[in-house]
Amino acid sequence: MGGNEDMKQQNKSATINDLMQMKQELETKSNRVRTLEGKQSALLDRLNKEFDCKTLDEADKAKKNMEAELGKRDVALIADIDNLKAKYNWDFTNV
Repeated sequence: MGGNEDMKQQNKSATINDLMQMKQELETKSNRVRTLEGKQSALLDRLNKEFDCKTLDEADKAKKNMEAELGKRDVALIADIDNLKAKYNWDFTNV
């Protein structure tokens, strides 16, 4: 009967150790979540201050608008360069 008691004690100890390990893992993950939430909050504040975006959807729309504007400026810049090349007979093929 003593062997049976020893086995119950080992199972109980293992269970307590398992619970302590799970508690430690939970605390570690909770700290990680709080850290990530803080970073997310800081990034959203930055988006709001720098780009007047309150949500990620607004930021995505603003990004697409900026990309479209950059595309237009690229086209205009290339056209201006082509006009200067033609006006001044610049030939960059041998450069």
